[in-house]
Amino acid sequence: MSARMYRLGAVVAVIVLVAAIGGGVAATPGGPDATTNGSEAGNATAPHENPDEVQEEGDDRRVSAYLASRLGDRLTESALAINAGEYERGGERLNEKYGDLLDQYGAVARDLDEGELAERFNLTREQQQSVIGQIEDLEATRVEYEEAVEEGDEERRRELARELLAGAEELNQTASELDRQYAVLGNETSVNFEEAQQAIEDAQVRVGQAAVLIEQREFTATRLAAETNRTAVSVSEPASVSGRLTTANGTPVANGSIRIRMDADSVTTRTDRNGTFAATYRPLLASTEASNLTVAYEPAESDRYLPTVRTVPVSIAERANTSVTLAEATETVAFDQPVRANGTVRVDGAPEGAIGGIPVVLAVDGRRLATAETEPDGAFDLDGVLPADVPAGETDVEVAIDRRDAAIERSAAAESLTVRSTPTTLSLNATADVGGNVTVSGALTTDEGAALATREVAIAVGGTKVEQIATDGEGRFREAVAVPDGVERSEAVTVSASFDAAGTSFEETTATREVMLPQPSGANGRGSADAVTEPTALRSLLVGALIVAGALLVIGRRALRRWGRRLGSRLGLISGPVDDAPSDSSTPGGAAAAGTNPSADAAGETPASSSPFDRARITLSTGRPDDAVRIAYGAMRSQLQPPETDATETHWEFYHRWRDDADVDRTQLRTVTEAYETAAFAPDSVSSDAAGDAVTASDELAGRRERADD
Repeated sequence: MSARMYRLGAVVAVIVLVAAIGGGVAATPGGPDATTNGSEAGNATAPHENPDEVQEEGDDRRVSAYLASRLGDRLTESALAINAGEYERGGERLNEKYGDLLDQYGAVARDLDEGELAERFNLTREQQQSVIGQIEDLEATRVEYEEAVEEGDEERRRELARELLAGAEELNQTASELDRQYAVLGNETSVNFEEAQQAIEDAQVRVGQAAVLIEQREFTATRLAAETNRTAVSVSEPASVSGRLTTANGTPVANGSIRIRMDADSVTTRTDRNGTFAATYRPLLASTEASNLTVAYEPAESDRYLPTVRTVPVSIAERANTSVTLAEATETVAFDQPVRANGTVRVDGAPEGAIGGIPVVLAVDGRRLATAETEPDGAFDLDGVLPADVPAGETDVEVAIDRRDAAIERSAAAESLTVRSTPTTLSLNATADVGGNVTVSGALTTDEGAALATREVAIAVGGTKVEQIATDGEGRFREAVAVPDGVERSEAVTVSASFDAAGTSFEETTATREVMLPQPSGANGRGSADAVTEPTALRSLLVGALIVAGALLVIGRRALRRWGRRLGSRLGLISGPVDDAPSDSSTPGGAAAAGTNPSADAAGETPASSSPFDRARITLSTGRPDDAVRIAYGAMRSQLQPPETDATETHWEFYHRWRDDADVDRTQLRTVTEAYETAAFAPDSVSSDAAGDAVTASDELAGRRERADD
């Protein structure tokens, strides 16, 4: 211990001594006689208040109107910049400063129950930022288009032209919504947004006109005529759809792609050289609520024609009956194993090869495992994996049509399935510390080693459940749990971990360990009744000890160390030899000697051929981390310290002398030194983990030095 620490000890001793002699009387802060800033509490001046936080409702209204006006100014400035083509400046007006104003406005608006206005200001900003982004994208696409025109790349320029048309349409929708937001904000805040609205409209029109010019240059408008032979359709009575595709002046468009769609149903065909087409629409998956058949011409990206759409009124007359037949299905399965089924779907009234695309689902015990679609002939093949939450025993594997309220009825087929249980394995490690905790760790797996993640493991100490721990992604768990009240210390106790497999196909499993609970730090073997019935004698003894300790500081720290150890030993606070014994394992020099002396194992006996570090580990395993650290530190120090050096060096003096040595790992040396300081001088014990690290570091330091000497 350094001289500084001894001086600090003297100060503490004097303070405690004065408090003990004074009878332990102390003033209570905040009591009736307490004063503040030199004045009695009853006459204390009230603290100043922030004027910004003391506002009447009228003040809030004025602040709200001011902030709304500032936000409106920034929106308008941004809109004017957009119309001028200054998109970067338009975005800057909506950046962080706008956000700061919006936060201030939101705080006031909430006090006035007008939080929706703050949300609308934010939505308006986001939509205006979208307008900026869309216009910038359109400008970039237009530049690419002009380059394709110059290069004579007809296919590429038409693809880019279609992108421009689609982007212009998207811009129109965003700008229209932004205009509506401006109108609502203007009505609810009295801020005039007419200038901003006009600027956005002008920018939108300018971009739209450019798109129209490109459309006229690149594309030819088309016309589509379509009709059906009936307006009420079913599987057994499909509709015949026919029509013709031409340009605006009547020129037929050959080989055009025509898509006929009704809700989830879709049929495609192509026009002939006269522009005519014909197809049969048979409803399968369309909703019974559907009422229109859509016929659309969908040109390729490089085509020179524009798309066109027509709708024809059509309804579902009746739903067709269906059936599902299983050809093969899994009969026995366990967790994480495949579940398979194949078979056929039949639809009444449907011709052969006309029922492809019907969705089917594979389920076990009501849990969906896989989905697929039927082939044109109705065949299906499904493959899933059994989850853990299907209990062991008899259940069903089912395949069903995965559609309701469609033009076809829903049907299903099932076969019996046996779910086998899966054995599990639970490993458990447990160590106790003097702080009243037991650290438990382990892993939960199947008997084949597959990790079981996110499963609950119940921990019990001495037969009392203390914790429920969830395993991680690798099936592992680790946690420190408290020892229940009533469990005797200094005795072996059973720690158990159990996995309750209820609701799954897993089997239950349990693991147990016997752990020696160490005596709590500072325990002297006497009951609490002794401490209560003899307070005066104990205080007198402590006061006398502190007086002697203070006086001994004048003699010198080495004398103090000897007298302090002797006094501590006589008081029963320190066990082991004192300074008149051959060595003192509680001081750095004594620890070195202790490292070379025999040390008892858990049974009080010394292994004949174990090293000091082996003995340290045995000591740690018996729940004595402080003793383990002392033994390891002493052995390490004996190995590093030449015989001619000063054995009375404190542990920190020893650290500073050796930390820069090429054969010494400074980090390991610090780990050992800090652990030794806690073990030898601190009121609390070293944790089991820290003690284990210190023993390992000590062993490695000693071994490395020994190799260097060789």
